[in-house]
Amino acid sequence: MEIVMKKRVMVAMSGGVDSSVCAALLINDGYEVIGATMWLFDDQEEQVFEDARAVCRHLEIEHHVIDLRDVFKSEVIDYFKSSYLAGLTPNPCAKCNRTIKFGVLFEWMHKLSCDFMATGHYAVIENKGGNYRLKRASTDRKDQVYFLHSIRPEQLAHLLFPLGSYPDKAEVRRVAHELALPVAGKKDSDGLCFASGVDYRTYLDEMLSSNEAAGSIVHSSGRVLGQHHGYYRYTVGQKRNLGIDIEKNECVIDIDAKSKEVVIGVESLAYHSGLVISDTTWIEALVEDHVYDVKMFNWGYVLKAKLEKTADDTYHVSFDSPVRAIAPGQYLVVYDGEYVLGGGSIVKIEDW
Repeated sequence: MEIVMKKRVMVAMSGGVDSSVCAALLINDGYEVIGATMWLFDDQEEQVFEDARAVCRHLEIEHHVIDLRDVFKSEVIDYFKSSYLAGLTPNPCAKCNRTIKFGVLFEWMHKLSCDFMATGHYAVIENKGGNYRLKRASTDRKDQVYFLHSIRPEQLAHLLFPLGSYPDKAEVRRVAHELALPVAGKKDSDGLCFASGVDYRTYLDEMLSSNEAAGSIVHSSGRVLGQHHGYYRYTVGQKRNLGIDIEKNECVIDIDAKSKEVVIGVESLAYHSGLVISDTTWIEALVEDHVYDVKMFNWGYVLKAKLEKTADDTYHVSFDSPVRAIAPGQYLVVYDGEYVLGGGSIVKIEDW
């Protein structure tokens, strides 16, 4: 009798509901599943590891803890701090996916003799005759493909996203309760995983000296309007919670890291017709002179734009109409309808 070997899957397990259901669904689909939890920073909550171990015991599968503290600090935490000090708006979750989860952790898939890596992301991988494409989840409310734009095309054949077809988290929780998973009632995590439950401003306050980022709030005309305790507390387009009074038609139009100045001006100055992205990665090739859907934030509006390649990994992006509050440091992600093509980091604002 022919013996059919089960395909072996490493599931990235955070100790939360999504990744736990992900593992259970794959077992039900006939895969041999193991769990892997990333140890990312020294004061990571022990509950993360305990919950992941409890789920693995419940599912009767192996559990591994993988120490990625050094690379996580250099690639994510240091990037986060240096970006804000440079006046940029970083996206640590997208950066982590690129360098950690689908970078070094993906390599552990091979070290643990697995055929696939699976995560609890809400996304879909479509396979038509060996042609793999990354597709939006079934519902926009949970879609997370924005954060996955840097996946390399050759990785798609070795990735599984079992939750991509689920309409919402409530349905995933229902499955968790049906399977009596130990974490079925666990609250969703939010905020930065490495910030110990505080918001990013408080986290940076604790990391930086009192005068490292303090400076003046100035008007575009040159007038000093007040003082601030850290320019990383502000973002382009911001109108409220500035610590000063401004006119209704004004907002933050620039953050100058060199002078440590937050610049206020009329809101029309926060609109621009183009930008430059660099450090790009592409799942699929772009078509010249084509109008694509693009997003600058996961929750942001879908915009229309053309992209023109200017160097190996640099593109000029031209919008069909001016766009408000472009934030250098964020990622611009390109879509072809429901499919993600790739993207890159916004490095410069330009008006064409």
